[in-house]
Amino acid sequence: VEYAIATIFDITQRKQVEQERELSTIRFESMFEEQKAGILILDAIRGEDCKVEELIIKQVNTAFAELFDATPETLIGEGLVALQPGIQEMYLFSVLCNVLETGDPVYQPTSLYADEDRQFWFECYVSRLPNGELMFVINDETAEVEAKNSITIEKERAERVFDIAGVMLLTLDVEGNISSINKKGAAILAAPQNELVGQNWFKRFVLPQEQSIVRQVFNGLLAGNVAENRKVDGRIITAKGEIKTI
Repeated sequence: VEYAIATIFDITQRKQVEQERELSTIRFESMFEEQKAGILILDAIRGEDCKVEELIIKQVNTAFAELFDATPETLIGEGLVALQPGIQEMYLFSVLCNVLETGDPVYQPTSLYADEDRQFWFECYVSRLPNGELMFVINDETAEVEAKNSITIEKERAERVFDIAGVMLLTLDVEGNISSINKKGAAILAAPQNELVGQNWFKRFVLPQEQSIVRQVFNGLLAGNVAENRKVDGRIITAKGEIKTI
């Protein structure tokens, strides 16, 4: 052999495209996994009538898997209905199927999911991807809902105690206007509770000659002066003009 022929092609651009595609895949997978929200990529299994019978998990992140005390690897290939039978009873499965057919994304506000094994509060967003698969994004709202419920219960309990107390209790804003008053306080001031709210405590119910000292104590409390947190005797004038010592 006296010579050889070599054919050389410039594949720089192709390699750059392949590398960029690989980097894009890595970025997506990294973002997918690091999301605090649970994310599923679902593919439909249809029956003979083309009706969706099941949604198969093609991809899932750790946040979703943790809702079911599982790992992503154990959920891939599982059916969503088999995993979450409660979604049919709460019409979520029909919502998913509708997005699959129409392509219109849907936001589902905070709702309760429950089946025999678990229950949790969630909100979700569903959209159809260009390849026809579904992306199901779910936020676990359980802690937030339970915290709000706890606050509501404590508030209602405090309001009941406030209203049935055998002494006058009232709250004032920074200007000294009554923002709330209990039944005993309304009885002492001889006026309905709703009529008392909004009236200025100092100008309306404290005797003129005592307004200065009472206002001084009030301002000290607003300024955080704990020393002002003391018992103060004084006289008030009721809605009927009676003078009482409190």
